[in-house]
Amino acid sequence: MKKYTFEELTDIEFEDFVNDLLSCAYGWEIESFKPGRDFGIDGRSSTINGTIIIQSKHYRKSGVDKLLREIALNEVQKVKELNPERYVFVTSLNLSPNNKDKIKSAFSGVNLDVSDIIGNDDLNSLLRHNQDVLIRWYKLWSESSNVLQLFLHPAIKSREIILLSRLNKINKTFVMTEDIHPALSSLNSEHVVVLSGEPGVGKTTLAEYLCQVHMKRGYTVEVIEGDVTNHPFNFSNPEEKTIYYFDDFLGSNYFSVISGSQDNNIVKIIEHLKNEPNKRLILTSRTNIIHKAEVMSQSYRSFKLTSRQYIVNINSHSKLTKAKILYNHLWHSPLPLEWKEDIINDGFYNKIINHRNFNPRLIAFTMNLENKNEKSLSQFVYDNLEHPDQIWDHCYTVQLDEQARILVKICIAAGGKISEQELEVAYEQGLTEYNFTSTTNQPKDFFHTSRLVCGSILLRHASNDLIYYTHFNPSVTDYVIDKISSISEAKKLINSLNNNLVVKFYSDLIKSNKIKNMMLMKSLTLCLKNSAET
Repeated sequence: MKKYTFEELTDIEFEDFVNDLLSCAYGWEIESFKPGRDFGIDGRSSTINGTIIIQSKHYRKSGVDKLLREIALNEVQKVKELNPERYVFVTSLNLSPNNKDKIKSAFSGVNLDVSDIIGNDDLNSLLRHNQDVLIRWYKLWSESSNVLQLFLHPAIKSREIILLSRLNKINKTFVMTEDIHPALSSLNSEHVVVLSGEPGVGKTTLAEYLCQVHMKRGYTVEVIEGDVTNHPFNFSNPEEKTIYYFDDFLGSNYFSVISGSQDNNIVKIIEHLKNEPNKRLILTSRTNIIHKAEVMSQSYRSFKLTSRQYIVNINSHSKLTKAKILYNHLWHSPLPLEWKEDIINDGFYNKIINHRNFNPRLIAFTMNLENKNEKSLSQFVYDNLEHPDQIWDHCYTVQLDEQARILVKICIAAGGKISEQELEVAYEQGLTEYNFTSTTNQPKDFFHTSRLVCGSILLRHASNDLIYYTHFNPSVTDYVIDKISSISEAKKLINSLNNNLVVKFYSDLIKSNKIKNMMLMKSLTLCLKNSAET
C-alpha cells in the first residue's frame, strides 16, 4: 500500500481527516469544529473515562524543530487550561522515537502519553486497517498505484494518460459540492449523466471526479474524442466494468455534431447503456450548446436532451462551499504567503465568496502567479470578478450568432428582466435597427433564436400567465454592457426598447462608465428624449 504524506490535504481537511480516521479506528464519537481559532481543540470526544481532546498539526512543509517551537509558544498553555483526561496530538510529519520523546517533554505538565503522539507512520498504519476512510478521502487514493492499474487497461491510450495528469492536478483544489450526489444518483439509476452549465462553473472537474469514484469501484475509464461513431465500444462482456467519458460532446460548434448521424448514434448509445448494468457514460457540454443541438436535431429533440441534463449552477452552492473552493486554491497556490494574507486580512474573502460573479475558473485564474499584475492580490481577484470577460467571451462571441447576440443585448438593455411579449417586439425592432441580414438558412424568428440562448446566457421563466426572460447570472449583464462598444450601438438598443425599459438601460450605461464625456451624455439623452416623444 502506498505511504501517504497527506500533502494533498489542506490544514482544515487534515483536521477533518484525522477526526474521521480516529473515530473509525477507535470507535470514538468525535466533535469537529468550524475553522478559526480552535483554542487547542480540533476534535473532542466524551467517554466514560472522561474527555479526550485531539489536536492536529499538518506542517506539511515544516520540520520537527518548528513544530516543537509552535508547541512551546502556542499549544502548551492552551492544553493546560483545558486540562483534559486524555490528550491526543497528531501531525503529518514523520516522527522518530526521539522526536516523540521531545514532543512529550514539550508538553510538560500535560496528560500526554507517548502512544497518543501520532505521526505519519502511525496514520498510515491506521489507514491500512481502515480502508473505508481511504475510500471517503478521494484526494488520497486518486494517485495510488491500485487505481492507476485500474485506469491503465492493456491498450494504453494517450488521452487516458492526459486525463490522469489532469486528475492529479484538480484533486488538490477539488471540493465536494452540492452537485456530487445528484450526478452520482443519475449514473447509478440511468447509467448516464449529462452535465451542463455556464463556462467555468466546474462541470468538467465534476465529471473527472465522477470518473475517479468509478475507478475506485473497479471501472476502467475510456475517454471518447471526436466522432462517437469511431469509438470502439465493447459490449461483448456484460461483466466488464467500463465508464465512458465524453467531455464537450457537442463541441463548440453544434453544426459539426448534428452533421451525419452522430446525434442519432449518441442517443442510441445512451438508450443501450440503460440495459448495461456495468457500463456508465458521462457527457458534458455548455448549456447553450445543448439547447442549440435540440433545436437543430430531431434525434435530440425526440430524446428531450434539455430535460435530461443536470445543470451545474454555482448559485446553488452554499457560502461554505464557495469558501472551501477559495481556501483550497489559496492553500495550494504558489503565491507568496503575504499575498495570501492579503485575501484573508480584514475579512476580504467574504467579498469574494459573496460576489455576484463568483466562479471557480476565475478563482483558479487569479491564483496563477503568471496572471498576476502589479496590483495587490485582493484587488486583482476583485477586478477579475467585477469584469469576468474570460468566462463569457467564448460563449458570446463564438458560440452565438449575430441574431442571438442581438436578442441577448436587448434583454440585458432591458435591465436583465423582460416579458416574453416585450422581448419579442423589441427583438423584431432590433433586427431592423442593426440592419440584420441572415447569411445562412437558419431561421431568424424570435422563438427559434430564444431557444438558442435560453439555459445558458438567458433564462426563460413561466409564472402563472406571465412568461419572462432574465440573465443566467449577474456576470452576463456586466459582460454584455462592456460589449456595447459605441454610442451608436446604444442608440440602436434604445430605439428597440419601449420607454420604461430604456430608463433602466440608460442608468446601467452611466454606472458602467461607458458614457465618458458630456458630449456623449447629451447625445444619448437626446436620443432618449426623441424615443419618449415617438
